[in-house]
Amino acid sequence: MADFVLLPRDLPWERAYDREDANAPQIAKLRLTLPADYPAGTVLKLPMPCACSEHTSRFTKIKAGTSVIIKWDLGICGLAAPPGEPQLNSELSSSELIKSERSNSGFKGVSKVSSGATPYCVQVTRKGTSVVLGRYATAEEGARAYAATPEGIADLAARDAPPPPPLPSNSELSSSELIKSERSSTGFKGVSKVSSSATPYRVLVQRGGTTVSLGYYATVDEAARGVSNSGNGATPYRVSVQRGGTTVHLGRYATAEEGARLSSSELIRSERSNSGFKCVYKLSGGATPYCVQIWRKGTTVTLGYYSTAEEGARAYAATPEGIADLAARDAPPPPPQPQLPSNSELSSGELIRSERSSTGLKGVSNSGNGATPYRVLVQRGGTTVHLGRYATAEEGARVYAATPEGIADLAARNAPPTPRPAKRPAPLPAVPPSSSAAASKQSSAVQLITSATNKTGFKGVYKLGSGATPYSAHVYRNGDQVVLGHFATAEEAARCYARTPEAKADLAVSAAPPVLFDGVELITSERSNSGFKCVCKLHNGATPYYAQVYRKGKNVVLGRYATAEEAALRYARSAEGKAELAASGGVDYLVAWKGCYAPSWEPASNLADEDGAALEGVGLGRYAAAFEEQGYDDLRYLRTMDAAERATVAESVGMKQGHANKFVKFAFEPA
Repeated sequence: MADFVLLPRDLPWERAYDREDANAPQIAKLRLTLPADYPAGTVLKLPMPCACSEHTSRFTKIKAGTSVIIKWDLGICGLAAPPGEPQLNSELSSSELIKSERSNSGFKGVSKVSSGATPYCVQVTRKGTSVVLGRYATAEEGARAYAATPEGIADLAARDAPPPPPLPSNSELSSSELIKSERSSTGFKGVSKVSSSATPYRVLVQRGGTTVSLGYYATVDEAARGVSNSGNGATPYRVSVQRGGTTVHLGRYATAEEGARLSSSELIRSERSNSGFKCVYKLSGGATPYCVQIWRKGTTVTLGYYSTAEEGARAYAATPEGIADLAARDAPPPPPQPQLPSNSELSSGELIRSERSSTGLKGVSNSGNGATPYRVLVQRGGTTVHLGRYATAEEGARVYAATPEGIADLAARNAPPTPRPAKRPAPLPAVPPSSSAAASKQSSAVQLITSATNKTGFKGVYKLGSGATPYSAHVYRNGDQVVLGHFATAEEAARCYARTPEAKADLAVSAAPPVLFDGVELITSERSNSGFKCVCKLHNGATPYYAQVYRKGKNVVLGRYATAEEAALRYARSAEGKAELAASGGVDYLVAWKGCYAPSWEPASNLADEDGAALEGVGLGRYAAAFEEQGYDDLRYLRTMDAAERATVAESVGMKQGHANKFVKFAFEPA
């Protein structure tokens, strides 16, 4: 005895689109009407209404009623048309099916999604949702299934329908009789202004739930009357081509001669485009690989896709942008500009160089790969001025050097440096002798300036690579870095730097006494706008000078001060300042005694050297590191402070309130 009920093959059914999941388009749901109200729990066997009519599905009824919904995997087999709908349009020949260049199968609504037995999938969009109708072995079978759907029938009817008659002009209507609307920006119903071209007014109507464009017009009155641009408008002649049964519009022209005049040689060409034509780009290898794009009001606008680059170029030539380009191209050339002098007397090594420029020369940039890729630009009155293009970077640099800007740069480069506060340099270590006798003789003629902080050992010398001339000599002039040249050894670069006005100024102040403030040697710097290292002036307020150091990958502000010397004193008392003074051979720390005593300069005693005994004696040993960090590392100086000064120290080292009160009251005397 069978344990299921076999249902008839011609059972009424329909697709339950409202129950399907958009995220699982291959799972179809069918709504069946059963011949009887079988009890819940009955196993039913249904001959599936699939394309091959050979599959069955077994399911269990879970509730009372004659309507049930079952699932079917369209990957197994596609569904036949529901009862009352036509089956495959077998009467259509292959050439009569609805084709599409956008589909990878060549047919509208049919796409190849896999390589199995039924790789072609038929999909339609209904109520904003993509609906899978089935899968088929060949693209033609899928196209016949699509042609049997309501969407396919409508497409066939639209394709075979005769063209609509031309719209009436309604020229007999006066302006007062036209249909006005307060909601429209133009004041007329269905008319909107979409551009500033020769035909800026567009007419749109709603037909069958779809927006239909009726054309573009030169004036708002013409648009309101419905005068077709293909008949009586300002640009009545339209250039079109037929592709795959579809009319493709290429542009509008005022006369028939304008529509036919653009030969291939007259189109707007461009070396930067991969198609050879301006604003035409080859994006793919399909039937219409050439895309036309223009830039309007800060947005890229795609005008269409075309089979050949020339068709795309003709479409671009019909746009306002293309018309302007044609007018500019055919305009008479401007009067010749006077040729700028080239400063040919300058050698390559004397040109104005810049590390910020990709060419290494100031004012010269590489902007392309043509015959004259190097462009010269200057800034004048807040505007970038283009001076021309040149075959080599040196030609461009000579032109820049002849401009007022270049002349000023040359004068600034050759001017003597601005004097800075003197800084006592580190003792000069012995320079290793050069392997060449001539180099040794030259080395003895100049005094090289060494640097303890530079990896090359010489001031103004940097190693930038590993080629034949890896060492570069640099100086700072008027806030700009000037490259003096590239050399094979660090000594050669140091000799070049030693001959500069900057090096001579460094040597002139090398014997000067150190800059002292409040008994502490200050560390000067040529690169700082304050003249002191790690001190910068940021504004003009009461405390414009900032002292800051770089610690553990972060900038740490030590404080703000009224004068540069006070900020420099704060940096000199920091751990970084002390380390630099020690490396440069300076005095580690000096103290000016306060009160009525005569000033005496002695090395400071460090709290850490005394094992923090003074702080430990008053129960404040936990703050020894903070005292050292904040620069309060001289016990004799701390003992001279009054209560107010001790309160400042307590706050700066972060004492707890009780400890601070005890330190202010008793200082270093046990309570």
